[in-house]
Amino acid sequence: MLPTLKSQMRYLLPPSVWGLLRKIWFRLRWALFRKRTAVHAYGGKLLKVYLSDEASVAWYDHDYPPLPELEFLRRDGFPWGTRIFDIGAHQCVIAMMLAEAVGPSGSVIALEALPHHAKVGLRNVRANGYHNIEVVHGAGAETSGKIAFTFGDHIHRGERDSDGKIWVESYSIDDLTEHFGAPGIVYIDVEGYECRVLKGAAKTLATNPDCFVEVHVGCGLEAFGDGVVSVLNFFPAERYQLLARSLTEERFSPLKFAHGALADTRTNSRFFLLALHR
Repeated sequence: MLPTLKSQMRYLLPPSVWGLLRKIWFRLRWALFRKRTAVHAYGGKLLKVYLSDEASVAWYDHDYPPLPELEFLRRDGFPWGTRIFDIGAHQCVIAMMLAEAVGPSGSVIALEALPHHAKVGLRNVRANGYHNIEVVHGAGAETSGKIAFTFGDHIHRGERDSDGKIWVESYSIDDLTEHFGAPGIVYIDVEGYECRVLKGAAKTLATNPDCFVEVHVGCGLEAFGDGVVSVLNFFPAERYQLLARSLTEERFSPLKFAHGALADTRTNSRFFLLALHR
């Protein structure tokens, strides 16, 4: 929809009607998109990736360098049977890179909320012959149950916007741990919902997994009443070493503090956080 027309319709139409039109619009876009399969090197491994929408073309239709966080995490090699929770797996391209890193003795539990992305992710996993990835259609959350989402260019939790809600299963990280076993690594990219997901991981964090968190500063965290410090509080200094990387940096380096307070300009906008257990 054109931006001006979109804003006018949203203002004039009842929320329920606007939400229905919004869902129809995105489903129509996905249905009419000219789908194809691309082959690229992702972290040095050739993979077939199904390009099913505009976002998948923008994000995946090119070679991927090795993931800096993955290179850092496996600096000493992964122990046999390393399990990774990939929370917010999208179409499982990163999940396949993680699965390649831990090898057939390890495993990846790939959790994705949006049905379209979970379906494409499962297709990608099967097309590339990965047997150590389990794709779970569901959302990471503080508690298991149901959670409302709304359609958009990215899917957003319904707590933030009541238009066009769909309901999906939600899973806490602790419940995933109870079902699949404790992870050695927790990988989180949930568009600003980081704190809510981490609140559901208390028992799991007590086992000291290494954690990677894409921290969505601004309209992400703040939309849910949280902030960067709220994320960091889940990783106390006596148990975790904290490192960060901005969007423009290639490597992680220690997060900067002064007099016990956060003093790192990288945290003023979206950044990547590594929490390594001591």
